[in-house]
Amino acid sequence: MVHLLCSVPQCSVLGPLMFIMYMADLADFVGERQVHLNSFADDRQTYLHCLPGNADSVVCQLEECIIEIGHWMSASRL
Repeated sequence: MVHLLCSVPQCSVLGPLMFIMYMADLADFVGERQVHLNSFADDRQTYLHCLPGNADSVVCQLEECIIEIGHWMSASRL
């Protein structure tokens, strides 16, 4: 048996609501970093547009955002 400090019971009406609440915070978090976010059901996609000559700097910006998302998810216990 595994002891959990936080969770939402499966088949609970709270599950989808809690997920939406967490993902709303993610949209704000990503928007502050000027990265675009597409959402569909339980799938999220971050992206940036750029000219071919700016690809290196945009890749670095997106990588930094993804690292920060990882830290945010850990802090939010996701």
